[in-house]
Amino acid sequence: MHKYALAVGWPVPLLKKIMSPKDIAEAMAYERLQPFGDDRADYRSAIIGYTIAKYNGAKNAKVSDFIPVFGKKKRDELSEKIKEVFGIGDNS
Repeated sequence: MHKYALAVGWPVPLLKKIMSPKDIAEAMAYERLQPFGDDRADYRSAIIGYTIAKYNGAKNAKVSDFIPVFGKKKRDELSEKIKEVFGIGDNS
């Protein structure tokens, strides 16, 4: 619900008042078919990172290697994976 509120620029309580459960379900189904917002931007950025890695000779790179995950532990894991894919740092 918060993602939709941010997308349309309305507060969550207002959306809850004006949207029926059916409207909310339809919005969620649409978002699964056609993602929007930061999740979509992260995916597009991951594709760019993947393309650069492959161009530079990365053999085992996957788009998912470049999708950010949140939290310190996940961020550290992502950083290590990127170093591994590009062959830099301690993992080379």
